[in-house]
Amino acid sequence: MKEKKRRQQKMLHLAFTEADYKMRQSSEEYALVREAEELVLNFKRENVKTYVIAAGVLYGKGEAILNSHFKKAWLQEPARLPVVGQGNNLVPTVHVTDLARMVKKIYETKPERQYIFGIDTTKKPT
Repeated sequence: MKEKKRRQQKMLHLAFTEADYKMRQSSEEYALVREAEELVLNFKRENVKTYVIAAGVLYGKGEAILNSHFKKAWLQEPARLPVVGQGNNLVPTVHVTDLARMVKKIYETKPERQYIFGIDTTKKPT
């Protein structure tokens, strides 16, 4: 009897939205961050409106997280950068200047939504 070939199941990635923030479950190491977000969102005082910006991985203007990868790509050393898994992982990023502009815009417009994603609008953030 022939053994059936196992197909690898593809998972459909549905991006989080600002409305999903209440469903988030933080790992133990990020419990304090989650608690701080909740305190900010629930802060009530007359003439004070609070916001939480869930920023992606920062880059640009000297942030070190992605610098080594950008340098390797620029110098083409190695000729091809390593890929994690199949390369389908999604990494939300945001340039520091864009995040600063977002903070200014929030200050000026005071949107109704209090929990806001601060990420680039890259179509394929892999």
